[in-house]
Amino acid sequence: MQVDPSARPAPLRDVECLRPTATTESAGCACFSLAGYGDAARGRAGELRIALFVLDRAGTPRPVNETADAPHTHGV
Repeated sequence: MQVDPSARPAPLRDVECLRPTATTESAGCACFSLAGYGDAARGRAGELRIALFVLDRAGTPRPVNETADAPHTHGV
């Protein structure tokens, strides 16, 4: 799991840092951001099946991609 507290959309590099975990069969990955994700980051996360979430002001996660919205990832 990775949490990006910055005010800018998470870039591709942030998603790529999760690649070793994402390619492990026994682990799921999730990334949380306050400001969303750049287009390249969203695309790569989809390829790697990394669940992307945006946190609202109350800290409630909202799924951004299909992987995050899939029922099996809600326990990530």
